[in-house]
Amino acid sequence: MNCLARIRLVLVVCILSVSFPAWSAGYEDYTIIKIDLKGNVNTDAALIRALLSSKVNAKFSYRNVTRDVKDLYYLGYFSDIQVDALIVAGGLVLTYIFEEYDKIEEILFKGNDELSEGDLKEAMTLRKDSVFSQIQLQKNIETILEAYRKEGYRNAKVTPNVRVDKNLRKVYIRLDIDEGDKIVIQKIRIIGASQLPESAVRDAIEDTHESGFFRGGIYDEKTFEKDKSRIVEYYRNRGFIKMQIKKVDFRVEPVKPGAKQQGIFIDVHVDEGKRYRMGRYVFEGNDIFSGDDILTKYFRLKSGDYFDNSQYEKDQMGLWQAYRERGYIFTEITPIRQIDEQAQTVNLTYKIREKEIAHVRHIKIKGNTRSENYVVEREMRIKEGEIFNSSAIRRSQERLFNLRYFKDVNIEIEPVEGNEGLMDLVFSVKEDRTGLFTLGAGYGSVTGFTFYEQISENNLFGMGFTVSQRLELGEKRKSISLGLDTPYTFTYEPVSLGFTISYSATQIENINTNYLNMALSEVKRGSDDEYHFMRKAFEIQLRAGRSFSEWWRGYSSYTFAWIDSYDANFVPLSATEATNKSSTTQEYIRRLRDALDKGFSTKSSLRLGLLYDTRDYVGGPSRGIYASQFLTYTGGILGGDSQSIMSESNFSFFIPLFWDLVFAVDTKFEYILDQLDGASNIYPGDELQFDGMTELRGWRSYNQVGRGKISTMTEIRYPIDRRMLWGVFFYDAGRLWEDYTKVSFDLKEFKHSFGFGFRLQIAVLPIRLYFAKKFEYDDSGRVNWLGGSGAFDGWETVFSVAGVF
Repeated sequence: MNCLARIRLVLVVCILSVSFPAWSAGYEDYTIIKIDLKGNVNTDAALIRALLSSKVNAKFSYRNVTRDVKDLYYLGYFSDIQVDALIVAGGLVLTYIFEEYDKIEEILFKGNDELSEGDLKEAMTLRKDSVFSQIQLQKNIETILEAYRKEGYRNAKVTPNVRVDKNLRKVYIRLDIDEGDKIVIQKIRIIGASQLPESAVRDAIEDTHESGFFRGGIYDEKTFEKDKSRIVEYYRNRGFIKMQIKKVDFRVEPVKPGAKQQGIFIDVHVDEGKRYRMGRYVFEGNDIFSGDDILTKYFRLKSGDYFDNSQYEKDQMGLWQAYRERGYIFTEITPIRQIDEQAQTVNLTYKIREKEIAHVRHIKIKGNTRSENYVVEREMRIKEGEIFNSSAIRRSQERLFNLRYFKDVNIEIEPVEGNEGLMDLVFSVKEDRTGLFTLGAGYGSVTGFTFYEQISENNLFGMGFTVSQRLELGEKRKSISLGLDTPYTFTYEPVSLGFTISYSATQIENINTNYLNMALSEVKRGSDDEYHFMRKAFEIQLRAGRSFSEWWRGYSSYTFAWIDSYDANFVPLSATEATNKSSTTQEYIRRLRDALDKGFSTKSSLRLGLLYDTRDYVGGPSRGIYASQFLTYTGGILGGDSQSIMSESNFSFFIPLFWDLVFAVDTKFEYILDQLDGASNIYPGDELQFDGMTELRGWRSYNQVGRGKISTMTEIRYPIDRRMLWGVFFYDAGRLWEDYTKVSFDLKEFKHSFGFGFRLQIAVLPIRLYFAKKFEYDDSGRVNWLGGSGAFDGWETVFSVAGVF
């Protein structure tokens, strides 16, 4: 073979299994001494060489060359690839010859006003350096036209101008746009609506609307198809079970005779048909539930009502769910409709096959890479061998979510092959982040400017233990705490145990000047803005609780604290000086004076509570009730300097509404009572108050303290992300009384606020951001807006890292 002879090997990329002809065998003996590239004007040579399996100083391989061609074709830059092999002295020279696609160098837009260049580029798939394709260009033009149609420019036109530089293999594109006039919906009519008001039928349309002050009137074909289905559904849920849309007239014409402006006119022609009522029910094959039980407990569509198709479907689902809760998950329910045209009724016959009751064979747990199996198992409300109960399974899922250990909890039901009466349950969980390290800064009315650091782990070692540490360094408050809790003892016993050790130093402010000897206090205060004193406390708390049933739980804690009050910039009135004050004021002055004179004091408290909780998800409930009653016994037989009994009553409920909205209400009643023997000694700082962040939002300036307190919070919540982010509209009201015997329920005596905000739940960190506007009633009963009565006046920003109910 002449060593200078050139032989071209044409390799086709679509070869899936490479065959090696006899004549190619001779090249395997040659070493590649050089690899040349030709025709790659726009494609980087380094990229090509990086993909090559054939290498210099390596033996020629027909398989490698074939792989090279395939890999290079996959880049999408080349319309043709060929390989030349030239045998020279010392080896073989490979030359890869490329036929490149043209690349887009520039895309320009001309004539666009309503859509920006950024909007147009975002709608396109073609970009600078993209491979040019006439077909792709036309598809992109259609995408642009669709974007204009969504904005109401139905007559928009796009004319492409394409210039190709053959030498550089580059393409320059200019798109000339004629947007035309905006055309919106002027009128929608329901033709043929006689038995139902046309306006009511038209209101059933949710997304396609006539142009107005708050509505753009843009027509979208896909959206309108959904709205047509809503019209049909609206009729069929009101007894018109045979209603049909015969046709739709869609016209683009001048909005008025002789006018240049055009609009869209839509006529929906309907055939309402007859209106039917629900007739009689017949049940066959039902032994578990009697017909009367089904009609009274599970069916809301009653005989004589206009036939409601949506309620009919809900009733059927409710009956099937009732069977599932009894374990009859294989029950077949077949409804048969019989229409009585003369009576204009729909009669329903339900053929029911109850089949065999199902039992749970095995419960399997998957996905718990960190959490121990028993952490999941102890939340189960259904056990192996028990009758299949869908309610118990759903409750198990809710309890697992409420642990806040898992991002997701899915349940799969696996029939046991060969045994219709047995099922396996598979709980698939996805672990969530339960540890949290937080550094932050903020401002509060109590703390001033504050730096805080917090470390917490909600599922320590995957065993369900909670450990937390928090450090707070502020202008007016410094504190550190360490806590540990376990929700169960002995693995499965529903007894919770925990403790907290904490130290705090807080500046107690806003001391009432009526309590002070002003002549001495003015001198002692100096340049300070507020009368205040410091209070430091070292506290140990032990906790225990127990679940008595699925919804009821008992709670107890014992707290012992050493408290020191010092560094006051005022002088309290003496007993003699306070003789002209009310008995309540005299008592407060005495306690203030004793606290500062005594220095260290002790506080010993026992707290007992009973809780009732049916909330579906603690982090953001959409249904359920939370109620609690706590009594805190301080002093008395427990000893210590503080003497009181505190009662705290709390009631919250959550009701799901339409559009996934949730109506939520929380009400609290708190009273500090005298000890059983009549003794009362409540140290300053222990009185009831509002913080203006987690309740009575926006009222951080409400510095009154007292022994009686009522607060209520009402919210409409809407889920942005059901497990993480909710939007909120709220209304709060609350009041404090110095004497618990003077508590009143007259709302005109209360402080009020309303506003909106967001609830963000990140792992175990509840973040709340609200915007609140405050008001109260004056003596004549008129509303007094704080900060101004204008719509944009007096709004307060409320930020907290704490859980509003």
